[in-house]
Amino acid sequence: MIPVGRRSPSIDVHASVTSNAKTGADTKVHLELPAGWLATPSEVALHFDHEGEVQNADFKLTTLQSAAPVAAKTYTIRAVAQYDGRSIAKAIK
Repeated sequence: MIPVGRRSPSIDVHASVTSNAKTGADTKVHLELPAGWLATPSEVALHFDHEGEVQNADFKLTTLQSAAPVAAKTYTIRAVAQYDGRSIAKAIK
């Protein structure tokens, strides 16, 4: 939960990614955001050495309050991991 009245328009977001690949794997992770929001970096590359390995993809999420105030409601952010031509997504509210 992020208070609407917070002074900083940005927060740190950490997406935890677990590898299910039997061997090493490379994946890219990005966030699907509400319109007018920005994630930096836009994408994080991760390399896994073994099955069950867990890594974090770290982002700074910015709401563009200068354009319009952020309404007090629930927003959905989706972390999307892309591997071997497939996308796997998990919603964060």
